[in-house]
Order: sequence, then C-alpha cells, then structure tokens
Amino acid sequence: MRSQYTRSGVRRAGDDYQDIIALVLLVEWLEHPERYTWVRVEADDFGFLDDVVALRADDVVVAKQVKFSAHPDDVADPYTWDDLLKQQTSAKGKALPSLLSKWGGSFQDLKAAHTRVEASLVSNRRPAADLRNSFAAPGVVDLQRIPDPTVRADIVAQLGGEQSALDFFAAFKFELDQPGLNTLEAAIERRFLNLHGDVRGWKSLKDELRKWVRERNSPLPDGRITLGAVKSAAGWQRLEALPEEFAVPRDFVIPDDQFHRSLLRALKTTVSGCVVLTGPPGIGKSTYISNLYQEFQKAGLHVIRHHYFLSRDDRTPFRYDNLKVAASLMSEIQPIYAGLVSRHPVGSLVPKTYSPGFLTAAANCRNEGVVWLSFWMGLTTSGAMRVRSKN
Repeated sequence: MRSQYTRSGVRRAGDDYQDIIALVLLVEWLEHPERYTWVRVEADDFGFLDDVVALRADDVVVAKQVKFSAHPDDVADPYTWDDLLKQQTSAKGKALPSLLSKWGGSFQDLKAAHTRVEASLVSNRRPAADLRNSFAAPGVVDLQRIPDPTVRADIVAQLGGEQSALDFFAAFKFELDQPGLNTLEAAIERRFLNLHGDVRGWKSLKDELRKWVRERNSPLPDGRITLGAVKSAAGWQRLEALPEEFAVPRDFVIPDDQFHRSLLRALKTTVSGCVVLTGPPGIGKSTYISNLYQEFQKAGLHVIRHHYFLSRDDRTPFRYDNLKVAASLMSEIQPIYAGLVSRHPVGSLVPKTYSPGFLTAAANCRNEGVVWLSFWMGLTTSGAMRVRSKN
C-alpha cells in the first residue's frame, strides 16, 4: 500500500506538525494571557529540547521536542526503549549519542541555568509495551517499573547516573499517541475560533509562525515571541471602521439656541437613556447632530457615532449590516477607551461581543466620572434621529 505522502511530504508534514504543537501553546496563551512570559521556536541555545520553548509566569521553562511519524499505526512504529537508547555510528566509526542521552544532556544544561524545567517529547507515535509499562502516570517514567536490569542500567548510564536519571524523569514527560496532523490542527483551530478569532486571523498567525521558525531572531530583537506579537499576528482586536464624516457647512447656524442649550444640559446630566430628535426629511437633523458631535469632541467628551445615511453617492451601502456597524462603533471605542481591550474577557474583541464590551467600557467611564455619548443617526419612516447618552 503506497504512502499518502510524497518523497518530500514526510519532511514537510513533520515541519507542519511542529508548527501545530507551537500553535497549541500560543492558543493556550490567548486563553490564559497571564500564563507565559515569552515563547520561542527553534531555540538553538536549548540544545536538543529546542523545538518549542516557553517561559511560564512562575519562572518555569517549558521545553517541547516534537517528533512526527508518517505511519503511526504501523506495527513497527511505536517507540521502544531500544529506539530511545540506540546509538548510531558516525562515518568515522564513532558512537553518536542516543535520543535519550541528547535530551538528558540538554535537560542538565537547562537545569543549570534555570530554576525549574518541564520538558517533554511530543509525538503522534505510540509507546510500545515496554515503554508504556514503565509509566507510573501517563507519560511519566518510573525506573523501578523497568524489569530488564540491562535496559535500566543503560538508561542510568546514558543519563549520567541514577540521581541524574531520577531528576530527568521527574521533569520529563512522554506525550505520545497524540492526534495526527490534520486532526490536531482542526482541534486547535476550533479553540482559536471559540475565542472569537476568525479564519483570516488563524491563517495569518500560521504564516507569521512559519516566519518566526524560519528566520533567526524573529520576531525582533531576540526571537522571543510576546503575547502582543501573537495577538498582532492573529489580527486580535482587528476592527474596521466605516466612514462617518457628514459635512457641516462653515456657515452653519444653530436653528434654535434655547433648544440647543436644553439638549446639551440633558445629555450631560442624564445617567442613561435616549433622546430622539424628530422632524420631516431635509430640515437638517443630520447636519445638526454632526455639529453637535464636533462640539462634544472640542469639549473633551467621549463620543462615538454611526450614520446610517451619508449621501446618495455613498460607497458603503452595507451601513445597515449590524455586525459591520458594531465593528465600526467598537473601532471608535478603542482609541477613546483603551482599557476596553485589556479588561475585556478572554478572547478577541469582535462585533458579536459588542454589547457586553460596550457596557463594560460605559461602566468604567461612569466609575471614572466620564460622560460618554453615542449618536445613532439614521432616517426612519418618521424622520427621527436618536442620541443615546451613557455616563
């Protein structure tokens, strides 16, 4: 039976699998923003535990080495102790270090430089019976569970002694029999989308991760990926504003000064509610409201607005689309109230979360004694305009 992979397909799939393991950690970081300080990929200075490395907020270094199998269900594929202890021979006849001794040596180097280290092998390969039977807990080796004294002695020797072996297995986990490439990617993409990320952001994050893997010291300056870099790559908080400018003539004169002063008092003192301005079409409601908007801006008040109608030649006919309107309003909220992003519940700020996000921002503004007005300007069947005031 022919393999599903081409000659170069296995190598490419292995690279993709390593990327997905990194994405699992990055999405976990989006789910728990306080969990990590930085993440690195292809961290050469971490020896043979360099594929995905992170520093947790509790100062624990997390190091993952990724191994991909193109045929994880083949009877000869599972990891055995022989696979992990096998020493290849160089062209000059010199014995090369085994997988286990490579990981053990890198672990000792990391342990010397960091307070705590949690390392693991992540693979879609399964553990063979001899390896699986040595697990005291899933993926955690207990030397006393290895019945073959020769294998146990070889393990201890390759890891630099019994105490070094005990320290290594106390911090190293075999995360084997993981889902395959397509299954794992679909699962982590769903987690990303559940955080209100979008498909475009997911593709952008994957592309940026490949760049971080490919280019040394990327992202600048030292290759350490920050949460800000992850959010930027994923298009987190990406909101598209609609044009809202409605021309106010330079010679515009307020038609009723007494009414104007009364409205200003009402908007500045009302805790919450709506003010509806009504009148027949064409008498200048939109122009008046736009002028009012400019007045509040000059007075230093927080104002957001949306026009449902700008002009007959308006190039944004989708101004009635509720999600586009929400995204536009939220894009105005962000520079006015930067705290909305940092205090927003976990997940990307998207139009579907507009209502709770708006209320959160409004509540914080009220607590800080800030007046916030939102103008919803649109022609209705009765020619009415609305001005909503929130303190």
